[in-house]
Amino acid sequence: MKKLIILPLLAIYLQANENRLAMVSEYQTMFSKIGEKRVGIDQRDIDAVKTPFMKIKKEQPKVVDGKVQPLKEVLTLQAIVNKRAKISGQWYGIG
Repeated sequence: MKKLIILPLLAIYLQANENRLAMVSEYQTMFSKIGEKRVGIDQRDIDAVKTPFMKIKKEQPKVVDGKVQPLKEVLTLQAIVNKRAKISGQWYGIG
């Protein structure tokens, strides 16, 4: 009776051990691929990319009938966090 119990347990143990060895081998392969040097984009290609940001020209004050007109305020988006935005140094929320 003891032999009948030991043999299936031994088979389960050996199968689990083979699975562990296969996983270790798979991990070693993944780690060796991670360690390989990767080739990225050339610096000249990066320098050739046009910037997606617009340049804002500073407005000159207008003079009408000898009086200087006030400039329009330029709003600058500085941050967006959750449902709030920081615009020109001031935090704003919805509503």
